Amino acid sequence: MGKMKENVLMYRLRDSSISKRYMLEQFMISRKLVFLYKRNQLDDFAELLPTIHKWSDSQLHEDERNKYILARDTFHKGVGLIQQRRFIKGFNRISRSIFLSKYFILRSMDGMSEYVNRMVVR
Repeated sequence: MGKMKENVLMYRLRDSSISKRYMLEQFMISRKLVFLYKRNQLDDFAELLPTIHKWSDSQLHEDERNKYILARDTFHKGVGLIQQRRFIKGFNRISRSIFLSKYFILRSMDGMSEYVNRMVVR
C-alpha cells in the first residue's frame, strides 16, 4: 500500500456489476485495512478477520446497500454539476448525499479527514 498524489486508476461501474452491488461491504473492509495500516498492524491478518466476516456474511439489509449506492451516485452527480459550473445545484446534491446513508457519512468524514491531513503536511 502506498500513497500517490495523482489518480492512476479510473474505472466505470455498471448498475449490474458486483463491484457496485457490494460497494458498501468493500468500503467497510477497506476502511478497516486502512485503520490497521496506519497503526502498522497489517501483518496480523487475525485483526482483519472479524471485519471480513461481519461484512461478507451479508448481515446488511438490501435497503442499507441501496441507500449507500444512492448516496454515492448523488454525490458524484453533484461533483459533475460543480464541474459544469452549476455550483448551487452541485453543492445541494453533495449535501443531500451525506444524509442518505449513515455509512456514506463515514466515507465523507474519512475523505475530509484525509484532505485536511494532506493540507497540514504541506
